[in-house]
Amino acid sequence: RHNTGGNGAALAAIGLCLAVVDSVFFSNKASMQGGGIWYSGVGSAANVSGSNFTMNGAELGGGGIAASDAVLHVSDVVFGGNTALTNAGGIDCERCRPHVTGCIFLDNRGSKGGGLAVRNSPELHQKRTIMVGPTPGIVFDMSRDGKKVYQRGTGSLS
Repeated sequence: RHNTGGNGAALAAIGLCLAVVDSVFFSNKASMQGGGIWYSGVGSAANVSGSNFTMNGAELGGGGIAASDAVLHVSDVVFGGNTALTNAGGIDCERCRPHVTGCIFLDNRGSKGGGLAVRNSPELHQKRTIMVGPTPGIVFDMSRDGKKVYQRGTGSLS
């Protein structure tokens, strides 16, 4: 709560298996990525469940969560009012395999995907997820910047 830092203002983890359960991340600000959580780890996995990310911010993406080079499982999590100057306000994934289930994204803001940005990643698995934001319209658009979800490169949405 009210933490500041470079990558991962509240929590930063590299190269380990991470589990975050029933946690609250509120008003954390990162000067780089991951206002709430920044996670990076080739061949490792992060699991975030039953948690709340509210009013977190990051300059370079992932006001709530920023992840790279890993598998990211996010289930039953609420993302509200998270911001990023570049990429996504809620979750920003680069070169990772995100699985997003039963999440709610409310009024998150970023330059590419207010709720969720998936960059240079082969896939996105998303189900039972609600996205509500200041700009109604396209939820998934792989051909150009979407209003809620942004994916660049080859890959699939399922």
